[in-house]
Amino acid sequence: MARLFGRKGPKITDAAGAEVADTQPSAPRYRWKGGEDAERLDELSRNIIQRANELIDHYSERMRAAPSRPEAMEWFDQRARFLDSERVEEIHRHKEAGGKVIGTMCVFAPLELIRAADAIPVRLCSGLHNTIATGEEIMADAGLCPMVKSTLGVKMTRSSPYFEAADAVIVPMVCDGKFKLGEVLQDFTQVWMMNVPHIKDTSQARSLWLDEVRALQQQIETLTGNRIYWEELKREVQLSLRAQTVARRLYDLRKADPPVINGRDALLINQTPHTEDLAQWVDRATVLAEELEQRARDGIAVSDPEAPRIMLAGAPVMWPNFKIPQLIEESGGVIVADELCSGTRWLYDPIGIDEWIWDDMFRAMAERYLQPSVCPCFTPNDPRIGRIKQMIEDFRVEGVVYHVLRGCHIYNVESTRVKQNAEDMGVPMLIVETEYSQEDTEQLRTRVEAFLMLVRARRKKAARAKRRAFKKIDPGEGGEG
Repeated sequence: MARLFGRKGPKITDAAGAEVADTQPSAPRYRWKGGEDAERLDELSRNIIQRANELIDHYSERMRAAPSRPEAMEWFDQRARFLDSERVEEIHRHKEAGGKVIGTMCVFAPLELIRAADAIPVRLCSGLHNTIATGEEIMADAGLCPMVKSTLGVKMTRSSPYFEAADAVIVPMVCDGKFKLGEVLQDFTQVWMMNVPHIKDTSQARSLWLDEVRALQQQIETLTGNRIYWEELKREVQLSLRAQTVARRLYDLRKADPPVINGRDALLINQTPHTEDLAQWVDRATVLAEELEQRARDGIAVSDPEAPRIMLAGAPVMWPNFKIPQLIEESGGVIVADELCSGTRWLYDPIGIDEWIWDDMFRAMAERYLQPSVCPCFTPNDPRIGRIKQMIEDFRVEGVVYHVLRGCHIYNVESTRVKQNAEDMGVPMLIVETEYSQEDTEQLRTRVEAFLMLVRARRKKAARAKRRAFKKIDPGEGGEG
C-alpha cells in the first residue's frame, strides 16, 4: 500500500496504484485563512514575484560584472530569471498537451523515472526570503529551517509557476522539517512521501529503498497514464550519464590554478537543471566546458591568482539566495569547490550499469540515489568526512566556509567533526549560521573578510617556513658548503 497525499486529503493506493477506500477525514489538516481572499492572494503573489525578480537581478548583475567571465555563461544567466524564463512557457505548453509535471524536494527522487514517463521533473526547494512569513502562518516554529518555510510559503502564495504546474510533489523524509512539510503540503497539492532509510548500509535498507522506488514508479505511471518500459528508462539513464560526464568535466576544471570559473557561476550551472530540460543543459554545459578547457590552456583567470581558494560546505544554498557565495567572492576569495547537495553533489555520482537489462538498470538507478549520498541525514556518515578531506587535497583548498541554515540541525551537528578534520589538515574553517534574510549581510561580511585575512596570513607563514626549510637543505646563499 502507498499513501498519496492530495488536496482533499490522503489517498490510499494498492500495489498497482489503484485507489482504495480510506477512513481519514477529507477536511484540510491545517487551516489557512489567507487563502480565502483571492484578491489579497493575487496581490501577495505579484509582490513576491516582483521582489524575487529584483533579488535575482541583483545577484545576476553582480555575477555578470565579474572580470573575464566565460561567454558561455550567457545562457545560464538567461535561465537564472527562472520565474518568467522561456522554460515556464515550455512547461505550460507541455501541460496544455496533456503532459504532467512532478515536483521534487532534495535529491533522492530518481528523475529518470519521471522523464521516462514523459513527465517533467522540477525541484521545488525555495531560496526566496519573502515567502517565509507566509509559511510561518502554518509552520510557526521560529527555529525551523528557512528553506522549509520558504518552500511552503511559495506554494501557499502561488508564486512559483513550477509549483503551480506540478501535478504531484515527491518529498523524501530526510529531516524533521521535510517530514512535516510533506504533511502540510497535502492540503494544497498531491504529495508522495519517500521513506529514506537513515542507516543505509544494510541489506534491509537496500531492500526498503528498492521497494520505495518501485512504489514511486507505480505512482508516476498512474499519474501520467504512461507505462515505463525498458527502452524509455534506458534512454533517460543514458541522458543522466551524459549529464554526469559533463558535470565531472566542469568539476575537474575547478581544480585549475589560477581558477577559470567563479564558484557562484559553478553553483548556478549546477542548479539550472532543477527546472530546465536536461538534454539542453548538457549541450550548453558542454559548450561551457570546452571554453573553460581553452581558458585553462591559455592561463586565463576569473579572479586574482592570489585569491584564497575556498571550499563552501554545509547546508544547501538555493538560488537566488546566494548571499554567502557572493560575500566570499566579493571579499576577495574564490570558491574552487563545494560540498553542497544544491551544487556539485547532486550530479557527481554516476549510475553504475553492469548490464542493460531491466533489473540491473533499475537497481543501479535506485542505488545511485541512496548509497553514494553523504547527506547528514544518514548515520554513521564517515564517507562525508572522507569526501571533504579528499576535495581539500584535490582542489588545494586553503579555507572552508561551512554554511548552516538556522534550524538545520543535522548539518549543524556535523560541522564540529568537519572542522576538526579540516584543521587536522592545516585548513581553517569558518562556520556561518544564517537565514535567508539580508539583514545580517554586513555582519557576515566582516567575519568573512577576517577569515580570508587569516587564510592569507597562514599562506604567507607557510611560504616563509618553506623558504627557511629550503635554506637549511641548500645553504648556498651565504652558508657553508
